[in-house]
Amino acid sequence: NADRVALRLNGTPVGEMAPEDGIASFLVVFAAGENRVEAEGYWAGATRTDAATFYAVQPVDFFDAARPGEVLAANYGAAYSYTDATGTVYVATTDTSTRTHHRIYGTSDDPLFQAYAEGFEGERFAVPDGAYSVTLGFMEPHDVPPGGRVFDVVINGQTAIESLDLAAEAGRWTALTRTVQVDVTNGTLDLQFVPRSGKPVLSSLLITRR
Repeated sequence: NADRVALRLNGTPVGEMAPEDGIASFLVVFAAGENRVEAEGYWAGATRTDAATFYAVQPVDFFDAARPGEVLAANYGAAYSYTDATGTVYVATTDTSTRTHHRIYGTSDDPLFQAYAEGFEGERFAVPDGAYSVTLGFMEPHDVPPGGRVFDVVINGQTAIESLDLAAEAGRWTALTRTVQVDVTNGTLDLQFVPRSGKPVLSSLLITRR
């Protein structure tokens, strides 16, 4: 309810404005480490100050040319990270898991396949140009007949996996992986899932620079 609000970041003024509908918005860029944000509200000759401290972690440059063999790994549909037998950490991709608690056949990494993103459309990754291996992990979570869920996987505009039918190839609650070799020449690895019937589904993704 202030007439005007001023913001400081780490002691440096960011700006001052009159709130609209009780909201004042500022664009700030945090430095790595601890950041103190202070807001001062002014109204009717009075001043009120609130403050909060945030800790920012700078993003890591994955796939640095000086560090060959680095990976980017994600556990789709999972609110938990998972470390496989090789020590690769698959990061969580959501705050609320979509998963089955059923045993997953064909793998010892059940938690990596129990979670899944149903209706997955794709994702785009900014990566340095070079050669990559892309390993996709799938699991059919429902009692779907062959032909009930069929989709293509397209990477950088090229069909990498055509007419993938999890029920026909693996069956329900069974891990299935596919690895594709990709050459990136435009700084982007663009992953798209194109449905033919039903909704595409994805459990895990591992991108390795070769």
